[in-house]
Amino acid sequence: MKRFKVVIQISVFIAILVLTGYKLRQNKVEMAQEAAMAKVTAEAIPVSAKAAVMKNLSKNYDFHGIIRPAKELMVISEAKGKVTHVFKEKGELVSKGEVIAQLDDELLAEQYRLAQVTVDKLKKDRIRFRELVKGNAVTDQKSEEVELSYQNAIAQLAMTIRYLADTQIKAPISGLINDDYIEEGQFIAAGNKICEIIDIKNLKIRIEVAEEEQNAIQVGQVAQVTSFLYPESAINATVTWISAKAGQGLKYGVELALANTPQKSLKGGMFTTVRFSGDRSDRLVIPRKAVSGSLKEPHVFVVNDNKVENRKVQIGLVNTDYVEITAGIDAGDWVETAGQINLQDQIMVQVN
Repeated sequence: MKRFKVVIQISVFIAILVLTGYKLRQNKVEMAQEAAMAKVTAEAIPVSAKAAVMKNLSKNYDFHGIIRPAKELMVISEAKGKVTHVFKEKGELVSKGEVIAQLDDELLAEQYRLAQVTVDKLKKDRIRFRELVKGNAVTDQKSEEVELSYQNAIAQLAMTIRYLADTQIKAPISGLINDDYIEEGQFIAAGNKICEIIDIKNLKIRIEVAEEEQNAIQVGQVAQVTSFLYPESAINATVTWISAKAGQGLKYGVELALANTPQKSLKGGMFTTVRFSGDRSDRLVIPRKAVSGSLKEPHVFVVNDNKVENRKVQIGLVNTDYVEITAGIDAGDWVETAGQINLQDQIMVQVN
């Protein structure tokens, strides 16, 4: 009986060993399978993707700016003397080349008369001495001295003509005399301010835009301008310049040109609203979140055969949800929209 119990105990022990070994082997197989699955999962990164499609896209950009004259110029006297006449005063319109004021020119007029007489005399001497040289009546040196005197007289006459012309102070541009600084009878020196002329027909506006916004603006593009005083009257303005680099606050300067109203109701210093309409019809777009990097150097991950390709793209209009693509991908291309943080070029992905 005792021997029978020992046999049973041994049998039970062997059975336990067999079952334990089988379980360990089964666990090992399962662990290997899980490791293989984990490896496969690690190789294929799960991502979300959407196709690039043709879509109508629109967005309005509003900016505030201040109207400035297209030209504003301070007129400076190049001559000195007493102001004998003032022909145009503050608040009057003036045309380019029109005389604004006249300085005393009596002395210069006499100098001009004498300079002209000297030139005429030396011109005759020059001709006469050239004939004498041909007949060996005078030396070449004497003829050269007369020639030099003649050339100096011409230069003196040209200077006198210039000084005499400067006594007539003329408008360098057409516009409105915004302020003046002289009166009749006043003596002025060269370099004195005469008046300020501003162009009231042609105006300009400067605005500051962010990186994303300047990407949607181009030279030659037309915007609508309304002033705070005339909010119902929109005037077209054309972009003439966009700065090549950002300034303070990482903003880009943009200048627009516009013509004043027939009533000349717009004036320098007025606050305005500049609106750019970003309408685009049938444009290739992708979700905005598909763009990686900055909007200045954008790129996207294109999904192809369970791999992603990192492509540079060019973008146009941008709104809250979508980005217009002008180059880099085609309609129907699938672009990754979530999971960029783990992506690299040609890496395996699994689209959810």
